[in-house]
Amino acid sequence: MLKKVCISIIFLLVCLSFAVTYSQAATYHVLSAWCVDSGKHLDWKGSSQYLSYFNTGVNTWNNYKSGVIRADGAFTVNDVTISDVSDLDGNTVALTSITAPFGNGHGTGTIQFATSKMNKLSSLKKTIVCTHEIGHALGLSENNDNGTNVIMYNDITYNTSNNVLHSQDKLNYDYMYNNKY
Repeated sequence: MLKKVCISIIFLLVCLSFAVTYSQAATYHVLSAWCVDSGKHLDWKGSSQYLSYFNTGVNTWNNYKSGVIRADGAFTVNDVTISDVSDLDGNTVALTSITAPFGNGHGTGTIQFATSKMNKLSSLKKTIVCTHEIGHALGLSENNDNGTNVIMYNDITYNTSNNVLHSQDKLNYDYMYNNKY
């Protein structure tokens, strides 16, 4: 009887070990650079005619991890600057650029919104664009593997997220927050 119990426990532990190993085999869609500082904050400044949409994007991310993204203040160092430009190359609606001079991933960035294209979008699409670009500043890359409902889906035209973070968005953000910042 004791032998059967021991064998059952060993079998259960082996199965549990497999489940844990399998769950750690996740695919992450992340960048090699990000704008979040070592204090785990992304402090932003700048101006844009899309500021209300940007703030909604900030709230979307902060509702998941409170207080990470915040407006730059007198006692913080700016991590990303937002601005409007008349146009960007090709079909680019917005662009996040990150410069990481020390090779450790953390850098400063800019988010530019192309007014020529943003002005043609619905309010929801403008919000999704802003939320998506903040995701890049957080170090998340494009993700076309999990359907069009992820915030980080590449093509805004087909993005159906309703500005809600998908489980893959959260998985990628958790990975960055716990391992990179």
